[in-house]
Amino acid sequence: MRQGSLIVIIILVVAIFLATTRIYTTQNSDIPPDDSEIPIDYSSMTFKSATYIYTAYDSSEHFSEYPEHMVDGEVPSESAYGLPGETQLCVINNCPLSQSGIITAVKMQVYIGTDDGMCRLQPVFNGVQGSIYDPLDVPGPHWASFETYVDGQPPINITNDANAPIHWSWSAIRNLDIRVISDNPMPLCSSCGTKPLCEAAGCFWWMGTGPCKGHFGLSCSYVGIIVEYYE
Repeated sequence: MRQGSLIVIIILVVAIFLATTRIYTTQNSDIPPDDSEIPIDYSSMTFKSATYIYTAYDSSEHFSEYPEHMVDGEVPSESAYGLPGETQLCVINNCPLSQSGIITAVKMQVYIGTDDGMCRLQPVFNGVQGSIYDPLDVPGPHWASFETYVDGQPPINITNDANAPIHWSWSAIRNLDIRVISDNPMPLCSSCGTKPLCEAAGCFWWMGTGPCKGHFGLSCSYVGIIVEYYE
């Protein structure tokens, strides 16, 4: 008799726990339910899109020249300049704490100027590195905003990156960092090879003059994310 009562009590406790969890998950608009939950009726909600810009960079990982221009919020503006191989990690965006809604897509965008320099972007999800993306198919020279890129290339969708959150929350958006990579080999030059040595030898390859003409770093004036959601 006692054993039977104990089983009944255990079943009731488990049932209450599962019911409470289900109610919380369904009512929490920051985390969409998984496949086992009741499907969301998007027809009763409004589709929205918001763009958030990065306003700070990691003091230990940044371009060598004017890194602050990448996060000053102006497009176009003065640019940060990274020598070949340099990276800059943008770490704070202006997504407000009050933001709500069910997130359906997250995309990166950047405003850059290149000649022979190549740009790579890497999302960092709360400290976990994502894939490296190549937003430019062909080197410049041109300025490119990947929201209105002349070739029709859209912003880079990272919603389903291998290391992205299974369910995107607004805290995940605020904790999303983006690494900008100046991914061009250093110029091969018998007289120099690095910027200080180039300057000493009278070779200014980053300005398009000297024996290393045509080998450039990367100029970047803006990094942002586009979030699509229903509310």
